[in-house]
Amino acid sequence: MFDPQEIALEHFDKVVLLVAVGVLAYTGATSMGASKNLTGKIDADRKKITTHMERSKPKAEELLDRPARLADRLSGKQMASADSMPSWMLHRRPGVLTKEKAKAARATAKHYSVTEVKHDSSDRGKAKITWQKASDNDYVIVTNYIVQRRLGKDGEWEEIARLAEDQTSYTDDKLAARSEYYYRVISAAEVDRMSKRVQRDKMILRGEDTEKTSSETGPVTTERDVYLIPQSVTIKDLIQSADSKDKAYIYVYKYDQAKGAFLPKKGFNVTEGEEIGAIIKIGRKEIDYTTGATFVSCRREIGKGKHGQDIQVGVIKIKWKTGAEEEARTTDPKPAK
Repeated sequence: MFDPQEIALEHFDKVVLLVAVGVLAYTGATSMGASKNLTGKIDADRKKITTHMERSKPKAEELLDRPARLADRLSGKQMASADSMPSWMLHRRPGVLTKEKAKAARATAKHYSVTEVKHDSSDRGKAKITWQKASDNDYVIVTNYIVQRRLGKDGEWEEIARLAEDQTSYTDDKLAARSEYYYRVISAAEVDRMSKRVQRDKMILRGEDTEKTSSETGPVTTERDVYLIPQSVTIKDLIQSADSKDKAYIYVYKYDQAKGAFLPKKGFNVTEGEEIGAIIKIGRKEIDYTTGATFVSCRREIGKGKHGQDIQVGVIKIKWKTGAEEEARTTDPKPAK
């Protein structure tokens, strides 16, 4: 079925012409006072208009595809340019659009995380973290880079530095030996309020977009700053005394960050359960040989000497403040200078 309103709109000009001719004919006949002739003229004009409308009536095959043609015109596929038409034709009929100024697409502020987060732990006790700024941010200003660190794979993230937006590296010099660290960088940003586009489109950054977190880098480990090498061990004798404890004489090699070298070795007699090392006073100067390690136990085992012979090897078990445990032997090599 076809909508009569659509067909009437399609022949709008012809309908107006019919009404206008009828009015003119009637007015002319009345002014001349020829009622008989008027009737005949009106009949003749009516026949002309009817004939004209019959000739203008769409053919049956044209009516079949008229809905599709109308849809194409309304979608703009077959629509004539409004600029080529006189202003009096710019009404809302099928196939004709009113002139409208094209609206600019609404822009969106975009904030991305930094990339290529890397670490360098070649300097003893230090780790240098580097990154690349995001190159595809739109309508935002980075305010800070937040460097976070955690101890171990399952540790909690903690903020260790908050840097200006022009920084792309940070050196962490507060690392403990025999530990693993992980790092990541958070980019904090806000919209560029000085931008006219930001003001016009009233751009904002949602809460989750104000801070973007990078991937992590790690594990980061540093060279040891303390070496503990036993010189001799005395295993407790429970037969002679129930209170007997393991004992050991242990050399402490400690790295001096200020001098960039190891201090001279220092030996300590240590009993089971005691901390290894102490602050030693030499003249008016105090030297820190504390290690943060506790002597747990000792034992002996058979090992190989320099020439392949069997030898007695003393073994001590130590525990660090982090809870990590390890063993050291009388045959362990001295640290490099």
